[in-house]
Amino acid sequence: MSTPTTNANTIREAIRDKISLMPLDRIHGQPTYQSYRNLRKQLAKMCAAIKTGAWGGRHGHLALVLFNGEYQTKTGDPNADTDPQDAPPLTPAGLTNQDTLIQRTRRTNSHAVKWVEYHNQEGVTEVVVNRIVTEAIDEQYTKELEDEYMGYANETIKSVLAHIKDEWVVITTLERQRAKDAFDEKWDGTSHIVTYARELDERQVECNEVDNPVSDTEKVQKYLESMWHSDMFDAKEMNEWENNTATADKKWANAKTYFGDLYKANQKFNEARNVRDGAYESSNHLSGRPNSDASVASTASSRPPRSITAPGGRMSPAEQRELVEYANSLEDALSDATTHAATYSKEKESSNTMQDALIKRMEEQQKMMADQNSRMMEMMANIVANNSGGKNANVEKKKKSGGGGGTKHTCKNCGRSGDPKKGFHKDDDCWELEANAASRPTNWVSIKKE
Repeated sequence: MSTPTTNANTIREAIRDKISLMPLDRIHGQPTYQSYRNLRKQLAKMCAAIKTGAWGGRHGHLALVLFNGEYQTKTGDPNADTDPQDAPPLTPAGLTNQDTLIQRTRRTNSHAVKWVEYHNQEGVTEVVVNRIVTEAIDEQYTKELEDEYMGYANETIKSVLAHIKDEWVVITTLERQRAKDAFDEKWDGTSHIVTYARELDERQVECNEVDNPVSDTEKVQKYLESMWHSDMFDAKEMNEWENNTATADKKWANAKTYFGDLYKANQKFNEARNVRDGAYESSNHLSGRPNSDASVASTASSRPPRSITAPGGRMSPAEQRELVEYANSLEDALSDATTHAATYSKEKESSNTMQDALIKRMEEQQKMMADQNSRMMEMMANIVANNSGGKNANVEKKKKSGGGGGTKHTCKNCGRSGDPKKGFHKDDDCWELEANAASRPTNWVSIKKE
């Protein structure tokens, strides 16, 4: 038969099995403030891991470690309390003989749940206190709490932690100053604003623990100073808080809400703008229409050389190199377009209308560039063929005219033949002509037949 006692034993052993697997650092020697804080954080994680419907049912048994102020900060509930649950009565409250079977069943089940939650609370307290005194700290620092007959049965997690802190932890002036310096650190603007607010809460708690208290008013002031210093918000947004928020409403919760909402809205706007600018930049790169002076220089090499568009022209070596560079630039652009199209295709389902339109445009440009590349290669092949044909025609012309290539020339006046490259005379310079009589040698004899 199931009884509160048998249920308590079963629940306690289940909790012990779970908590025993969680890490707990041992403090060697007298505890310091830092070792005490580390111990407290580890115990808080242990207790929060054991779920319950008590204390709102959202943070497990965290209320067994934290006091009201810190628990309210952590949970965001200004009305939350950390009082432990009292043991329920043995019989369900309000149960009468006039109750129907359904009413009796509901009351009984609800009462059983309360007993389970109470046993959870007591089991967590017993197991965690036992781990503190046996695993986390040397015996002499908790021995005063041990009862001769009851041991630590009457102690809670909070009472043991308070004893360690108040009796053995020595807080120095340097530790107080370090805590205050940490609280005064401004937001770096790189971490999320929610993270910064949470850190400010933790630093306030630390300052209060080392007897260097910080009020909520000071915390709001430090938070606002960081907002101004970060340049994350413009003057209009800042003045909206400064001038239009009533003094009574300038509380910590309201400040976090106001600037947190602004931060999220600005982040969303910036992300959308970055996507848009990135899309325009990619589109301009692919279409060859730069939108800045810097992009003009970067896209100049991607334009076709002028000699390609000149009909019937022959390319010089420099123009041929320019043509090869242009072909390479087209291949690179085509590769970039393929990469961009693949990336945007993966995100197409979650993209907005602008991105869908951009993907379609990029696909069209990719097809257009492929066609342009094909036409360019055909044009280059035709130009090379034309150049080869012209060169061969010139060689044949030289051969027919008798010039170059080692062919001898025969004078039509005197009939002599010789190699023009070795100084043989031209037809107009022949001595057989009367026009050249003055240049004949004295011993010259005409060989021209009558």
